[in-house]
Amino acid sequence: MRKIDVKQLYINYLKKSGKSEHTIATYSNSTPNKKDVRTVAKEISGTENLYDILYPYPVYLIAEEIKSKPFDIQGKQMYSNAIRQYQLFLSQSKDIYDYLLEENKDKKGDKAIQKKPDSYALLCSSKIYITALRTKPFLLLAGISGTGKSQKVQELAFMTCPDGELRNEGGTTPGNYCLVEVKPNWHDSTELLGYYSALSGKYELKDFIRFAYKASQNKDVPFFLCLDEMNLAPVEQYFAEYLSVLETRKIVGDNIHTQYLLRKEVFSNCELQGENGNLYSEKDAEIITYLKENGLTLPDNLFVIGTVNMDDTTHQFSRKVIDRAFTIEMNGGKMSEMFSPESRMLLEYRDEPIPLEAFKAEFVRAYEVLDDVRFAKYKDVISTRIPALLGDSDGTADADSINGILNETPFRVSYRVQNELVLYLSTLIERANFPMPDQIEGLIGEATLAILLEKVLPRVQGEQKQLATQKGKSNVLKDLKTFVESHFKPEDDADANSLYNQVLRKLKEMDDKLANYYTNFF
Repeated sequence: MRKIDVKQLYINYLKKSGKSEHTIATYSNSTPNKKDVRTVAKEISGTENLYDILYPYPVYLIAEEIKSKPFDIQGKQMYSNAIRQYQLFLSQSKDIYDYLLEENKDKKGDKAIQKKPDSYALLCSSKIYITALRTKPFLLLAGISGTGKSQKVQELAFMTCPDGELRNEGGTTPGNYCLVEVKPNWHDSTELLGYYSALSGKYELKDFIRFAYKASQNKDVPFFLCLDEMNLAPVEQYFAEYLSVLETRKIVGDNIHTQYLLRKEVFSNCELQGENGNLYSEKDAEIITYLKENGLTLPDNLFVIGTVNMDDTTHQFSRKVIDRAFTIEMNGGKMSEMFSPESRMLLEYRDEPIPLEAFKAEFVRAYEVLDDVRFAKYKDVISTRIPALLGDSDGTADADSINGILNETPFRVSYRVQNELVLYLSTLIERANFPMPDQIEGLIGEATLAILLEKVLPRVQGEQKQLATQKGKSNVLKDLKTFVESHFKPEDDADANSLYNQVLRKLKEMDDKLANYYTNFF
């Protein structure tokens, strides 16, 4: 087994991140050797040496534990920040990943089941889903049938479910996962939110409410609700309350609060006992008691993911739905990947589950990002470049902008898209370890391409005449392709699956459909 110099790799990482010599010395030498840090490291992981810990999650726990210790405020914040840098390094280091992969393969012997480090897998195969969910906790997975859309939601639940009660509920899926099958006859919210029956004096609870309550009682764990075949019924009808309340999210202290999905007054007439005894099971009685006292808001650890198929049995999405969600296409991959060792582990629990922190939004509004001390240095760049790329939404946008191209259409984007672009960018900047302001142009490009693919293009649909530009000589899809090529073409265009190439392929696909008179995203 080859040796690996973790400390030197970490120092090299800090140098590439632009850290000063003093900071590098503090982060790589002083902090790991502090007695208090070594004590906490031993309590959490069994070793005092931080460089013996190669998985990110225990390092995250060490950083969190240090923040709770009675050190002086400045000292414990510095220690915690330094250790979080080491956690970020472990999450991103290809050398550490390769070393752990080799080590794990040796341990498994003949089975050769290669376990990926959890946080590395998070940043690779599931990165686009997690970044979208961290920006907005409502995601649509679109694509042909059988490509694993519903399974992807299960994968996220398995990778985050902690050991304990949620793993031991007796089912085949984690306790932080719920599947709700949408029916074609859903035309109002009662199938999700339930309803009060004056006849029985009982509130008819539905799985959506049960699961939302469960999430509210397990605040440190991500909960994933899968609305399967979401558009079998008109989404804006049965999901209206959720879509509206979603837009009321607001930072209060360390948490995100919303307005009420169901006010407590709705349950004021609910009694637990009827003429013939208990009206509810023990668990449902607990939920009703809670709702009578508190009502129900959207827990900030609840993530709703809808799977989408487009055929003659399903409904088109209204712009209200599309505007409030991220949309990611899943149209399959290489068939041989189904037999890979990694594929076998997708629906297995992790030894080091991914923490809620990886999914939970830190900000809701763009100004909260720019007011944060870590992001303040990017304020001028972000507040200049993002509006320039998007363009004004009042019809006066420069031609060399997204809104400039969409000017004569109803598909122009406005404040919501700009807000979510900044939130998306903040996650990319954090993952890149807060580079200097003049080094984030590539991240701005990545965020803009993601927003274009996952937020803007799903809005675009129509006939040739509706999408025509330049007096019929072009169309918005061709113009967007030119815009993307002129602003975001990478120096090395070898990766066929790069975000840049994904956007170009989607634009070409939609443009080819338009040649047959009509086009849309799905």
